[in-house]
Amino acid sequence: MNTTETLLIEIGTEDLPARYVVPLAEALRDGFAGGLAKRGLALGTAHSYATPRRIALIVEAVAGRQPNQSVEFTGPALAAALKDGQGNVIGGVETFRDLSTEEELRRKIDRSYTFHDIVSRDPRMHE
Repeated sequence: MNTTETLLIEIGTEDLPARYVVPLAEALRDGFAGGLAKRGLALGTAHSYATPRRIALIVEAVAGRQPNQSVEFTGPALAAALKDGQGNVIGGVETFRDLSTEEELRRKIDRSYTFHDIVSRDPRMHE
């Protein structure tokens, strides 16, 4: 059973400058309708409305549900797997870069040039 409904989205705002109201409402309409269509939801006409304190969107005849989809997810490359002597996968491999040198340099720079969020090379600031 394919049912459709009318969708209303209303966004309350602080006073928006008049020149921004209509373009924002149109962007909401185009983006939302495009997003629904991209996700396979059938829809009718989309209308946008705007005042300086409110932006609204009415989309007619929005499908009640998405059509069924088939999605395939793939894992990491087989070359990244740990294998036993017979070539059977027995686990995964993940490598981490040793950042200790960079961290030590960062600490040295922080100690040399900052004092309570004040950046300086003046030795008097570090007393």
